Amino acid sequence: MTEEDNKRILRQMMRPLQEVWIDIGVEKLKSHERITVKAFLDSGVTGLFADKKFIEKHGFKLEKLERPIRVTNKWDQQQGWKDDP
Repeated sequence: MTEEDNKRILRQMMRPLQEVWIDIGVEKLKSHERITVKAFLDSGVTGLFADKKFIEKHGFKLEKLERPIRVTNKWDQQQGWKDDP
């Protein structure tokens, strides 16, 4: 195997992942019920977010924020619905 072959193989092995999913545990504050879920790891986010359908399905309590958080995608397009808590 040549030096160029070794470099090519190394470049292929070091390609960054396009997506990273990890197993995490989520715990309800009052009941301490734990749920294990797969979570998408996004290095560009500035907070922690969960899907509203997931929250409702698992019985987590939603509270309306005094000051809503503006959520945008990578193209700076706003996401979500105005009336959601």
